[in-house]
Amino acid sequence: MTNEKIAEIAHEVNRAYCEARGDMSIAPWHLASEAQQKSVINGVEFRIANPNATPRESHDNWYAEKSTAGWKFAAVKCEADKTHPCMMAYGDLPEEHRVKDSIFLAVVGNLLEYWENQKKDCAGKQPDAPDQKRDSSNDVTNSSPAGQDAVPDPEK
Repeated sequence: MTNEKIAEIAHEVNRAYCEARGDMSIAPWHLASEAQQKSVINGVEFRIANPNATPRESHDNWYAEKSTAGWKFAAVKCEADKTHPCMMAYGDLPEEHRVKDSIFLAVVGNLLEYWENQKKDCAGKQPDAPDQKRDSSNDVTNSSPAGQDAVPDPEK
């Protein structure tokens, strides 16, 4: 899984959270500007480099990136004017905006963990040799506790 794919998923979860609160201002990933996509990818890369990052540290990273690019505070987000209501210290953010940082870190962290586990699982699996027969005596469909049929026979 690429950093871009992780960013896309995290972006869409954030968008869903915002929409659940009535904020329809976030474009779907495929319609988001290149700058917006790069910003989310930067957040993923920050989380990878700082696996124990707090929501405050994640916000500070986002704030530093936006500030360097010329963004300023305004009550309404406007990409053309480079204004955003979250351009403030983390402690000054309303709770509903601080939650976005927590959600982002949770989504990215879980996707990274999932992907690492998938790679380990795939590396450790050996395919069955074609001439080996599988022992099906422990399959749920072929046996059940106390010798009962897995699916009850309606005739009994």
